[in-house]
Amino acid sequence: MPFEPYLKKLRYHWTDVYKKKGAGFGWNFPNVGSIPFPFIRLDYFLVKGDIKAKAAKVLPNSSSDHLAVWAEIVF
Repeated sequence: MPFEPYLKKLRYHWTDVYKKKGAGFGWNFPNVGSIPFPFIRLDYFLVKGDIKAKAAKVLPNSSSDHLAVWAEIVF
């Protein structure tokens, strides 16, 4: 979750692709029929070094309890 100390340490040295290039909150959990929409962001796509973020989004459908996070990056 965004407020977790471990994630804060990671984001100090890594770039969160969704935060940089995504739209909205990036919520992707839960993906269950009994709840109308996700309300937590649990999955992240982080890059570092010469890798550049081009695009990011949460995909609308998934067979998992999480919606997938998709990112386009350039090496």
